[in-house]
Amino acid sequence: MAVVWGHYRDALDPEFASDVDATLGPLPDMWVVTFGRRSDAEQKVLHDRYLAGGPLAAKPGHSAHGVGLAIDCARRTAAGQLSWDTAHPAWARLWAAVRKAPQLHSGHDFPPVAPADDDHIQSTKWYAVRRAMIAAGEW
Repeated sequence: MAVVWGHYRDALDPEFASDVDATLGPLPDMWVVTFGRRSDAEQKVLHDRYLAGGPLAAKPGHSAHGVGLAIDCARRTAAGQLSWDTAHPAWARLWAAVRKAPQLHSGHDFPPVAPADDDHIQSTKWYAVRRAMIAAGEW
C-alpha cells in the first residue's frame, strides 16, 4: 500500500521522507502521516499538554519534529477512519519494519526510562543533530 502524506512530506528531510516511503509503503496496511515538521510554537502547545497529563511530547527545540526528522502516523481502517489502536496487528508489522530499517527508529522502542511514543518514527540522523546541539550549548 502507500503512505498518505498530505502536506507534511515537503517540510521533511527528503532522505528521511524517502526512507519512510520505502519502509511503510510495502506494508499491507495504509499508513497516514498525521504530523511531520513542527514549529517551536506547535511543539510548545503539545509539550504543555504533556505536562498537564497528555501524550508524550518533547519541549520545543528538543524534538526531531522541529528539524524535519520525525513523523507521527496512524493506520487507516477499511472504513477510512484513522486508528491508533496499537493492539491491531498492523502496528506490530509497522514496528517490525521500522526496526529492520537502519536509518529509522520507532518511538515504540524508546528506552524503558522514557514512555513509548507508539505512532512516532524518526530518522537516526536526529541523534547526530542532537549531539551537535548539545556540543554547541543549544540543548
